[in-house]
Amino acid sequence: MTNVLIIFTGGTLGMKPTPSGYEPAHGYLSSVLVGSTTFHDTTKHTKTLKAIRHTGEVELTGYTLPPSTFGGPITYAVLEYETLLDSSSIQFADWVKIARTIERNYKLYDGFVVIHGTDSMAYSTSMLSFLLEDLGKTVIFTGSQIPISRLRNDAQENLLSALLIAGHYVIPEVCLFFHHELFRGNRVTKINAIGFDAFSSPNCLPLATVGVNIDVHWQRIYRPKANKAFKVAQVAEVDVASVYIFPGIKGATLRALAKQPGLKGLVLHTFGSGNIPANEDLISAIDECSDSGIVIVSITQCLVGSVLPLYAAGAVLSTVGVVSGFDMTAECALTKLTYLLGSNNVDRRSDASSLISQNLRGEMTLPREKKAFEHGDVPSSVRHRLADLLCAIESNELALAKDVLDDDTINAVSAEGTTPLQFAVTTGNDRMVQLLLDHVTQSELSLILPSHLAFEPRSECRTSPGWTTFRVQNPPEGIDFSVVGLLASISGTLTAARVSLFAVSTFDTDWIMIKQERYETAIGALRDAGWDITEVSGHGGTGGDDAD
Repeated sequence: MTNVLIIFTGGTLGMKPTPSGYEPAHGYLSSVLVGSTTFHDTTKHTKTLKAIRHTGEVELTGYTLPPSTFGGPITYAVLEYETLLDSSSIQFADWVKIARTIERNYKLYDGFVVIHGTDSMAYSTSMLSFLLEDLGKTVIFTGSQIPISRLRNDAQENLLSALLIAGHYVIPEVCLFFHHELFRGNRVTKINAIGFDAFSSPNCLPLATVGVNIDVHWQRIYRPKANKAFKVAQVAEVDVASVYIFPGIKGATLRALAKQPGLKGLVLHTFGSGNIPANEDLISAIDECSDSGIVIVSITQCLVGSVLPLYAAGAVLSTVGVVSGFDMTAECALTKLTYLLGSNNVDRRSDASSLISQNLRGEMTLPREKKAFEHGDVPSSVRHRLADLLCAIESNELALAKDVLDDDTINAVSAEGTTPLQFAVTTGNDRMVQLLLDHVTQSELSLILPSHLAFEPRSECRTSPGWTTFRVQNPPEGIDFSVVGLLASISGTLTAARVSLFAVSTFDTDWIMIKQERYETAIGALRDAGWDITEVSGHGGTGGDDAD
């Protein structure tokens, strides 16, 4: 069973009908959900779930969703803000409030659904994607165009799908669910004020689609580059602004804006692929803004496309200190600037200018970014076989995978920094993972997978006889549960013993699977290095039902 926390910040979805129109009302959304057989399995008793507000711990009523074909039972609770927010009035402090709510409850719940108004939702999902650092759980924002109280509405489907995805899948991103699609939160923009398809992600495909089935596109998920503990970034509020370039714009417009006290960043919405009028006074004004210390980033006014120096009219911007935002949305560019300029981890203006053009959370497509099947340092003799193996994994062709699998391909690393086994885990195909695991045990070096992969280790245990599963209680201080941390502490012993490990994380629990014929050596090495671990599957057992 998984527990999901619904954070109700406000918005159309939970509004109550009144004689004067639809209005937010405390307790109304919970009353609607408990009275709905879609959101409350009446054969199950309600539970008491704990949550933490800024004022301290509170008890919430937990409701269980009716059984579904997508996985085990999901229990959820609604944490309603004392003051429901009008999303058109959202401010920086509100973003921090949402982030802190998730932080306080991070260890209590397996996933989070944030109900939010649609007007500024794309700004909020973009900002939260930066504030929530090293995220290892699913965070989904959703809302609706019509309140859930109306007979015909989009609220029920949006909320139910968000709950199912947050409860059944580990997608460690800040997402936005609307109208059958799960988007990366920093890639969306609102395009429709009256239709159910209110949001679009023009430069990034959906992470999941909901139809007859829930199809999660695991290869599109953006995961943390390092395995670190989740935290909320320390960011101070800074002044940033946006300016649309239009025909006839004067340099005086930018000069007046630059004189505003405290302005730190400026998003320039340019024509096409980053073009501006050939106006010397305008270019001079932009140069003056940059020289005054304002970080300026250029994005395109077009929904689809990117800022690239294809024409002289756009190339001139780089000569006056303007940084390309490539294909970032307007919402993302503004919030990313805020995050970087207000972060205590960014010391200088030059650092912010450099980081604005770096892909931090999957928010942009770099012009020469390598794809999953492009290989950097892999020897040419291995590239073709590795490409065949990765394609076989993605298309679930076991026979082809067996044909091309050897010691070179199993250990080769793609341009994205993943091995075939890591890539197979992200597809969620148990048989393919088992095939690769069986081959890894013949390899001379230990292979460890990063944490936070979207994979349930107990499912893998059920299909991996001969492996013993251990729960990591407390990793040694200063050592992450990661490739580097685990290998650094015990690599000498394990390499000599030729012991294979398979390490994954779900929610707040770290698991280690060890090949049973070498488990005594491995466990001894781990405990000698200070690892506190408990066996949850015995010799010869699969451990599937004992890992709760």
